[in-house]
Amino acid sequence: MNKKKLWALLGIGALGLSLAACSSDEGEDAEEAPVAEETEAEQEAPETEEETPAEDDAVEDEGGSAPAGDVTAPGTELAFGETAVVEFYYAGESGLVEITPVGITKGDPADMADFDDPQMEGITPYYIEVEFAPADDAAVAMGSLNVNGALDALYEDGETANLVTVIGSWDKCKSESGSSDAAVGDTTTTCVPGFSNNDSQAVTGLQFDSRETDYEENPVVWTE
Repeated sequence: MNKKKLWALLGIGALGLSLAACSSDEGEDAEEAPVAEETEAEQEAPETEEETPAEDDAVEDEGGSAPAGDVTAPGTELAFGETAVVEFYYAGESGLVEITPVGITKGDPADMADFDDPQMEGITPYYIEVEFAPADDAAVAMGSLNVNGALDALYEDGETANLVTVIGSWDKCKSESGSSDAAVGDTTTTCVPGFSNNDSQAVTGLQFDSRETDYEENPVVWTE
């Protein structure tokens, strides 16, 4: 199959992300032991006093590493409807984002008439509905998130179905950005297009491959 990529310009301008400046304050955690424990510590031998902080530190370390366990590993394979928590990178900033592909709708080749280009004849579009949301404060600080640039439609054989690259806004499959004041967990629904010029090669999947992250070489893949 000829997989020559076509560029479709819709005159709206390239979509991007709006970044919001952010700052973070660092603070120190202070431990305050209950009075009862202090009294017992005074009565115990020095060896026992030294062991108690070590146990406390172990508990703190375990709690601090828990969020990392929620991040989806590069190369993970999921089904549509399953959510991945992934590191999203844009313009030197990164944060964790939840991504959930909802479903794929096969479009009509007549939809390609919007591009007013004879090269689009015979191409069938597919529309992938995707929900995403910031999953941590770093992603919130990035502002109006738009994850479409890190998502690719896939054929059944795993090849990308980006035969046509849409630059601008296409009413049939709009690339949506999150609100600039979105909080952690606030969901936005966007559309990722895929294209095929072969009736026997349908679009059946989606991958996340954000650049400057481990997902660039080992994307997370969803299949219907």
